[in-house]
Amino acid sequence: MHAKELVQRLIEGGLQIKGKTPLTSIATSLKRDKRFRKVGPNTFEALDDMLIQAV
Repeated sequence: MHAKELVQRLIEGGLQIKGKTPLTSIATSLKRDKRFRKVGPNTFEALDDMLIQAV
């Protein structure tokens, strides 16, 4: 999933993302989280089965 799509879903779900650039904030968090793997520019894959089902 592209980080931009994830940001849109989070905002639609009511999450408030702090910072001037929400896309960069989310992409950076995903890069640091071991449950995700980067598969392209700002594009990530969930490695945890529970996360895959949630998306």
